[in-house]
Amino acid sequence: MRLYIFLSFIIGIMSFFLIRSTLYVVQDAEVKKNELLLFIGIMSSQNNSEARQSIRDTWLNLTGEQGLKYYFLLGKEVCNVPPEDRLYKEACTEWTVDIKGSSEFSTGEADILRARIFQKTEAYVGFTFLVHHSVVIHRLNIQRGFLVAAGGFVKLNLINSVTREKIVSATFSDVENNSGSDLLEKSVEPYLLPKGFEGQVIVELIGNNSGKNLDYSECWLQWNNASGLITFLQLVRNINEKPVPFHYVSCTFASLTFTLHERGELESHIASKLDRKKTWENEIKSLKSKLLRESEEKKDILFLDVVDVYRNLPRKLLHFFKWAHFNAESSYLLKTDDDTFINIGEVMKTLKTVRTIQSKKALTRPATEFSLDWWSSFREGWPVHSFGKWREDNYRSATYPPFPCGAGYVLSQGVVQFLGNRAFNFLYQDFQGEDVSLGIWLAGANPLRITGDNISCEWACDGTCNPRACNRAELSVDAMYQAWDAYKNCSNFCGCH
Repeated sequence: MRLYIFLSFIIGIMSFFLIRSTLYVVQDAEVKKNELLLFIGIMSSQNNSEARQSIRDTWLNLTGEQGLKYYFLLGKEVCNVPPEDRLYKEACTEWTVDIKGSSEFSTGEADILRARIFQKTEAYVGFTFLVHHSVVIHRLNIQRGFLVAAGGFVKLNLINSVTREKIVSATFSDVENNSGSDLLEKSVEPYLLPKGFEGQVIVELIGNNSGKNLDYSECWLQWNNASGLITFLQLVRNINEKPVPFHYVSCTFASLTFTLHERGELESHIASKLDRKKTWENEIKSLKSKLLRESEEKKDILFLDVVDVYRNLPRKLLHFFKWAHFNAESSYLLKTDDDTFINIGEVMKTLKTVRTIQSKKALTRPATEFSLDWWSSFREGWPVHSFGKWREDNYRSATYPPFPCGAGYVLSQGVVQFLGNRAFNFLYQDFQGEDVSLGIWLAGANPLRITGDNISCEWACDGTCNPRACNRAELSVDAMYQAWDAYKNCSNFCGCH
């Protein structure tokens, strides 16, 4: 943890000096070059051809009048794993499962060699896991050595990670468990955990040791993912700390025993895997062919060197910044999504005003005056999630630094240069989302953030419509056309009344 904090501090210091020096150089260059004012990057997924066309037919018609350029941002590669066979629907990792000859499963098995030599390992009081096919919990288990070290009394809880509801629990006493076994078991009322369930197993000290952190590391349970039925997600050192990413060089004192629910359904799924793969390969060929035709016809798609899945959005965004630094000669860069209507006229009005002021003040102004480094609506104090689609394993704070709404934000050329060139190689880590990643990347540099004070429009984060906003987000294809009709008729993309 200390090493992590130290490295974060060093990266922050490097970010600050890199971006500040970049901003001074680029801001002077902005007023000397007759360059493009704004370049627009529109984040899109490979299958969203209708959404892209709806934007071409609507607000992108205004970009020609303003002398702007844009690209739709797509990943170059298609995930080669069929959606039904992915470990997580947001990623491109194959789910492999083998249940032959097994009727009962456990999350932990006795490692006899480790038990004999009392091998020290990193021990945790709990773990979180994801269920890939429905299972039924039957027993909770605890390592006897830990029970003795804890004073003879512990409580083992299975908790729903999302709702924090306690599903099942069992209290263990060294006195009542006199079988001599090193792994003590307790039966619980059978409980069904459905596919997609995220659970947390926690060992709770009770009695005189309640609330304490027990320093006991003679842990010899070996992790077992039950032939692929579950995936371990995180480890819990103590209940008062944020879980850390799971790693196999670790151990916990507790385990679950369960059986498979609807075995025939899973066996059928496994048997048809090859057929799904062949079908998906044909779909990939068809999709690539459609994308190639669209790209050649429209000439407005930028293919970035990533597999196009949700978990790769931060990498996709950073590759776009790198491309923009070397290829998009513009004073500002606007990033938006393919379900968002941009009020180009209002956005350009602001940027033209700012550039005029910068032209007059470029050589004399302080660094924080007349500057537009980062313009958006920002989420502040946003909690870091430990579960679900937005589960964050790699950012250790309880809250994220301020980050922009992905539906619309503008970056200065200096910030883009920092992200795409000077900082590209050391910034990227596997954070869970593109918007929070941008906030983390720029936290140490702290560029001047503009939210809407004294400027012509404000950025919207969600589907709430404000006629004075710079954008309208979360639109379906039909809603995009309706917003365009209203904009043409009365200059109000919220509708004419």
